[in-house]
Amino acid sequence: LHITFFYLLERERVVQTDSNGETKYKNPKENAREPPNKRAEDEIPLPARYKGVVLSPNWYDSNFKEKRKHRKSHGKISFQQLTDMISKNWATIDEETKNYCQAISEITRKRYKEELSR
Repeated sequence: LHITFFYLLERERVVQTDSNGETKYKNPKENAREPPNKRAEDEIPLPARYKGVVLSPNWYDSNFKEKRKHRKSHGKISFQQLTDMISKNWATIDEETKNYCQAISEITRKRYKEELSR
């Protein structure tokens, strides 16, 4: 399951990074929106790899994502190229990123099981 979170993070990193490796947001905190309700996942610091990447509130939870309006693709990279790139990155993932994705995965899995038992 944690590969799903890695995919979401990597996609945002690729889309928000220019050809020089610079993210388009110099101060991501200015562009980020605070989640309506802070959750345990929001307290875990993002890995250094994603410094400068702006994520939607509750990016890790499909139940809370805002439905986006249909629009053309970002045009930066095709879906196939993106998937290939992320697969290669997953094979060489650093420990900090891997631990982050595993932590998010464990928290969301636990919450899901608690909701099922209600």
